[in-house]
Amino acid sequence: PGVTITDACFTPDCKFVIGGTSAGGLLCWPVVVDPEDRQNKDVSLRTQVVNKEVASHPNTHAGPVQCVVASPRSLLVASACRNVNLWLSDLGQSGVSGK
Repeated sequence: PGVTITDACFTPDCKFVIGGTSAGGLLCWPVVVDPEDRQNKDVSLRTQVVNKEVASHPNTHAGPVQCVVASPRSLLVASACRNVNLWLSDLGQSGVSGK
């Protein structure tokens, strides 16, 4: 059986989704916006999360991840179960890069 995403958030630039898993890990996926929607500001953007993560950090928590939050002003991401991990992300290259 696969893992379940327990919480997720967009990065401040909306280019990635970071998800916490039931197995205590973090995954990061790129978000793709339909190029036609970028030009038309009157319609809601159709987005697609690519089904291949660009970063994977399994078993970083002792239990299921309960919360994932990206700072709106920096490249900092916090994830928590019973403990809190702070991550510095390298959004320009591969999503969440490490603790």
